[in-house]
Parts: sequence; structure tokens; C-alpha cells
Amino acid sequence: CRESIPEVERLYKKYHSQGLEVVGISVDTDHAAVPAAAAQLGITYPVMLADSILDIRHKFQFDAIPQLYAIDKQGRVALSIPGADPTIEDQIAPLLKE
Repeated sequence: CRESIPEVERLYKKYHSQGLEVVGISVDTDHAAVPAAAAQLGITYPVMLADSILDIRHKFQFDAIPQLYAIDKQGRVALSIPGADPTIEDQIAPLLKE
């Protein structure tokens, strides 16, 4: 997860003005540590706790951490990327043009 954060943060800064929204969802059980970890890692996008989102594990299945989901403008899951993938930008950028 920590490996992918710098790339996700870079993409957020680069594409936010074009409509990209990023929400990190932490599955950590130590809820008090999440804000400090986000600050230490330089995360500027919002981070939520998975435990605070009703049925999150039923709505979004994942086998890896991190797991990235791109939700299109119609609210559909346009793609799902497991793990730290160096091609995230190549997959996300075309969705912003739709």
C-alpha cells in the first residue's frame, strides 16, 4: 500500500483539476494511527476508514492491498487494479476524457 501512495498522490495532483477524485480507504484496525500515517506519507486526498462505510466489503471485493477502483462518471466501476501497478496513469487518463 505504501508503495503505491506516492504515485496515487502524484496522479491526484496532476489530474484533480480535470475531474479526478481520489478517496483512500484504510482497512487498518488502529483507527487512531490513520491520520498520522496519512500526514507522514504526504497524502492530500481524503482518507476514510473502511469500518465506517456500510457494506464496503460487499460492494467492493478485493484480494490485494492496495486495490484501486476507478468509478466512471455514471457511477460504475470502470476498472479495478490490484496491487501497486506502474501503469495506473495509462489506465486512468483515458477515463477522464469520457
